[in-house]
Amino acid sequence: MQAFLSKGEATMKGFRNALLAGLLAGVAASCGGGGDGGTPPAAPSKFAYVLFSPGSSVIEQFAIGADGMLTSIGPPVTAGVGPNSITVDLSGRYAYVPNYGSGTVSQFTIAASGLLTAMTPSMVAAGVNPASVAVDPSGRYAYAGTGSSVFQYSIGPGGALTPLTPASVPMIAGGARSVAVDPSGRFVYVSESNGDVFQYTIGANGTLSAMAPASATGPTSAFNVCVEATGRYAYVPNPTEATVSQYAIGTTGLLSAMTPSTAPAGSGAISAASDPFGRFVYVANAYNDNVSQYAISVDGKLADIFVGTLPVPTVPAGTQPQSVAVDPSGRFVYVVNRGPKGGSGSISQYAIGPEGGLSILSTATVGGGASFITTAGRLE
Repeated sequence: MQAFLSKGEATMKGFRNALLAGLLAGVAASCGGGGDGGTPPAAPSKFAYVLFSPGSSVIEQFAIGADGMLTSIGPPVTAGVGPNSITVDLSGRYAYVPNYGSGTVSQFTIAASGLLTAMTPSMVAAGVNPASVAVDPSGRYAYAGTGSSVFQYSIGPGGALTPLTPASVPMIAGGARSVAVDPSGRFVYVSESNGDVFQYTIGANGTLSAMAPASATGPTSAFNVCVEATGRYAYVPNPTEATVSQYAIGTTGLLSAMTPSTAPAGSGAISAASDPFGRFVYVANAYNDNVSQYAISVDGKLADIFVGTLPVPTVPAGTQPQSVAVDPSGRFVYVVNRGPKGGSGSISQYAIGPEGGLSILSTATVGGGASFITTAGRLE
């Protein structure tokens, strides 16, 4: 379970480009972008989903406003026992929640309004202790990292998961913490509790095959795998070491540690997210109550973000930040904060400056135990 400290290739590229074009249409207009005087592209809806666990199985639902502010859009929905994270497919139509305590994945449809509705069946089996789900960019396959294997599914026309054959592939490790699919839809990476990152290729039928070597060695504590938008680099926060591992991704998908192999982060570095253009990375530091912010250098190494002439390595967050997400337009960042023991949690909401620096917009109070956040964009 997440160790809470007291997220056809031409077709998928076309969809991603259309989504970003729609998301940025409003930006161009507000910044004086030109046009032909015709009707601008329809702006997609944007949403955020916040998970509360352990002690709850609730998912709160929010709309993301043009100004980046979150607004509740309906009552919370419930997942299974011990939900650990939440993943939305690239189309913004389906959401999946691995339930660590019940060995299942909850599956939801997402309405145009952003509201979640449980599918029928509402859950599918996912082995022992599923912790993370990732969907490939084509929206055809999903992968769930569990205690000792990776479960693999096809995604039907209505979003429902069906096990592939075989239903899982082994992962000899201490238990999955995070699963990520690269932007090309060819590779899968699974971080596990002993610090390694397991690496797989995706076959034509969606099944996984272990690469050789089967894993890339990392520090003793690895959390979520963050593959940036170009698919050339991957980053993994390490809470015990207060670092972020940085890897180059080769043409065959193999991870290679950069030199140096890590960048400094804060104590309890637990969650990392990149912007949709592959320019910046943000890491939530649970023990320091702040967020580390980085620029991605031309060689993939993480570097300081500057505001003016001064480096600004961190910005404040709330108490015990647990998860960080970037909105689909790349203009805003959200961090869920667990809050003090017995107290309320919060969502820190930031704007991304032109050089990647975060500036606080607002902090929204939510219930205690906020543990994970994800964002989604949807084109109708």
